[in-house]
Amino acid sequence: HAPWSVQWFDHALRRVQRKIGTQYERWGLLAVFFFVAIPLPGTGVWSGALLAVVLELSWKRAALAVLGGMFAMGAIVLMVTLAGRAAL
Repeated sequence: HAPWSVQWFDHALRRVQRKIGTQYERWGLLAVFFFVAIPLPGTGVWSGALLAVVLELSWKRAALAVLGGMFAMGAIVLMVTLAGRAAL
């Protein structure tokens, strides 16, 4: 990685923290939840955990957000699968 990219990312993260202020952890947890819940390639539990570390969220709350997102993703995939099976 290039040093300028790390500096840019740190600057962007601090800017978001300043703008959101005290609600940073809540919005970060929602972002992790929805990031994990979207069943697309590249999103999921591992990526969501990495996002929580990058956002410096509380690990207990981040674990709950990741777990909730995982269950939501499972429900979405199950509904799509059952709907496709019923259509056949």
